[in-house]
Amino acid sequence: MPRACPLVRLAALLTAFFLAFAAAASAAPPPIVIGGTVSLSGKFAETSHAIHESCRLWERQVNQEGGLLDRPVRLLLLDDKSDADEVGRLYRRLIDEDKVDLLVSPYSTTLTLAALAVSEPRGRLMIGLGASGDEIWSRGHKWIFGVYSSAERYFLGFMDMIARRNLREVALIHADSEFPRDAARGARSWIARFGLRLVQDDSFRDGPAELPELARRARAAGAKALVLAAYTDSCYQLLAELKAQDWRPQALAMTVGPAQADFAERAGDLAEGVFGPSQWEPNLRIPFPGMAKFIAEFQEQSRRLPSYHAASAYAGLTIAAKAISQTGGLDQGKLRDFIWALDTVTIMGRFKLDPTGRQVGHSPFIIQWQGMTKEIVYPPRMQTAAPEF
Repeated sequence: MPRACPLVRLAALLTAFFLAFAAAASAAPPPIVIGGTVSLSGKFAETSHAIHESCRLWERQVNQEGGLLDRPVRLLLLDDKSDADEVGRLYRRLIDEDKVDLLVSPYSTTLTLAALAVSEPRGRLMIGLGASGDEIWSRGHKWIFGVYSSAERYFLGFMDMIARRNLREVALIHADSEFPRDAARGARSWIARFGLRLVQDDSFRDGPAELPELARRARAAGAKALVLAAYTDSCYQLLAELKAQDWRPQALAMTVGPAQADFAERAGDLAEGVFGPSQWEPNLRIPFPGMAKFIAEFQEQSRRLPSYHAASAYAGLTIAAKAISQTGGLDQGKLRDFIWALDTVTIMGRFKLDPTGRQVGHSPFIIQWQGMTKEIVYPPRMQTAAPEF
């Protein structure tokens, strides 16, 4: 009987291989898809890039460990361009067309509220990775939980410190949007509770146009301490204006900007002495589990230290993974009930929610730039340096 041609045998082997490969591929479980938006361009790009990098680190790690429920995990993160209308469009797509299994929020209170307008009516659980404004928790939302401490607690430690220093005259300037308004409202309450005196209370919409006059008002009012509640760009604008006016109050505190690892690099000598609230710091003296691994692997991946924005994203996804594993599925209600009952510790510190989904497990640190180094100055038990005034 004639032997089969070698080419025929090779064709048969290749056919068998591809059929086996196709069968294995069809039998592979579908990925668990977690979707959301990040601001890779526009106003919130700087902080959102840190969130994006942290999410990708978590995705790589969880898949290296076998995924969740014996399924790989896939993050579907779309660029919202820092635009609320784009956020609404993209979250409709993620839920209605892409059929994602779980949602993560955009960065900022403004964009998170735009996403919630889509996700809440559809009963879809959302991980609040990067928002702390009170409006998220006061509107009766049922399907979002936060990792950040709320904005109203941002300046508690700063007011405690300046009260002890007897710097009683405080000027307050804030951007007219959701998160800065909430941080400013909290600052007013702590000013009153610590017996300080509010000598200026102004909001602005256009930083470059309005901050010069607001800084002049703070100086004229005799402010010993100046608080700015805004986003990063406004921090640098105010510092430049204070330099132009050749004036610096005895204590200066700002949200968002000073917590960034490159703040001193960008601000130069103007960073010296600036205080700011921070949800977390990449300092191994803080005894939270998993920090060393997270810091090392983030730094290896991104060539820089993680900010609290990166740590929050990682912690939020870790909580979601725990909920998926413990409940054994992706039922939105079961995941919600598990997370709301959880009292645990992440790299961010204690995780615990109130009934609205607000994070109440931890409070922000206060950091200060001293000699081009970011130091933790509050609370005292976490200090890496004493505050300087």
